[in-house]
Amino acid sequence: TFLQYALQNGFQPESEVRRVMTREALATGNIALALDQQHAMTQLSDATIDTYTDYVTAAIAAGKKDDALTVAKEAQQRWKNEARALYLLGWAELEHGDKNNAKTHLEQALQQQPDFTAAKEKLKGL
Repeated sequence: TFLQYALQNGFQPESEVRRVMTREALATGNIALALDQQHAMTQLSDATIDTYTDYVTAAIAAGKKDDALTVAKEAQQRWKNEARALYLLGWAELEHGDKNNAKTHLEQALQQQPDFTAAKEKLKGL
């Protein structure tokens, strides 16, 4: 496609091309391509916690729990004490079946941000 051509030829910003490719892949039901693009975006220097959240959310929805956990761990390493990174790791651990570590990380997310509703909801479910 044109977007793949643009990537191969150094179109900048790369993240924007990959975002469009992800949207198109999701619209056509190509989850594998969408996950590939989202994962590639997590490796870019301008990746944000939102980039990681998008990937982990999609990976969990696609049943790729191992991949979700791996990327959530990367996010937590990059943003060590950030509530959203801790939440992301806790959620991925919970989906992976590791309730003890999930509880620890969700509680840490709440220590950093006491009004974090999503973390409270996940903890209630434990």
